[in-house]
Amino acid sequence: MTDSYIMGYSEAYLRILSSRSTADTCRYLMPCLKPGLRVLDVGCGPGSISAGLAEAIRPGELHGIDIDPSQVEMAAQEAVDRGVTNAKFSVADLRDLPFEDSSFDVVHCNDTLAFIPDTEAPLNEMKRVLKSGGILGWREMIMDLFMTYPDPDPHPASQAYAIFADTLEADDGHPQMGKELAEHLDQAGFANIRMSASFEVFAGTERLKLLYDLSEQWFFMPDVQIPATQYGAATPRMFETLKQSIERWYHATGAIGAFAFGEALAVKP
Repeated sequence: MTDSYIMGYSEAYLRILSSRSTADTCRYLMPCLKPGLRVLDVGCGPGSISAGLAEAIRPGELHGIDIDPSQVEMAAQEAVDRGVTNAKFSVADLRDLPFEDSSFDVVHCNDTLAFIPDTEAPLNEMKRVLKSGGILGWREMIMDLFMTYPDPDPHPASQAYAIFADTLEADDGHPQMGKELAEHLDQAGFANIRMSASFEVFAGTERLKLLYDLSEQWFFMPDVQIPATQYGAATPRMFETLKQSIERWYHATGAIGAFAFGEALAVKP
């Protein structure tokens, strides 16, 4: 396991994180939210989702945590910019949450545990801080369902995501975590588990460029290429041909890309 977050915090990736809204990513969770609840958002990132959660539960309290100080700072600023006054943010490790037992009505976790080798500890901590009858909303990628269209032959653009999935797995991550949510939740002792799925779609000029820029500023950079080649997930030649493939995909008429996510709602007994 490497010491750093494999996704990094490139400008392109931060723009994707900041583009995520509560309405899109938390559609499965929104019916469970109401004014006055106390909600914890673990792995809050730059706070675009957190601010929306805080708005949904106002005048309740939203606490957002992230292990990276830069993300906590961005999340706090996002709340200020949106006039959200019922959200607090702090640096914390979700494997050792700095909150008392049974202190939250809802815990939200989006696209986070796939990058952490030990799934059991975070789930136990999230369960610990939930009140009895409290709800966990958990959403993670299903990386083998990444879709691009069109996929130019002979090196489809979607193969780049397969290389990343192999690299993440070699780094002790969980690239198919979105499929496995119910199993993990059952093992952690949660009840009333309900599964669903959704896509994060990149289509149209602005959204498509977000995904293209991510490949340019992250996937084809040394931070990804070096571990991918070291783990045997790819070769330098593969990266060269994939770069050409992604260029053809990006400039094709009607190009589209989409990330698949598994979603789960579960209750602490």
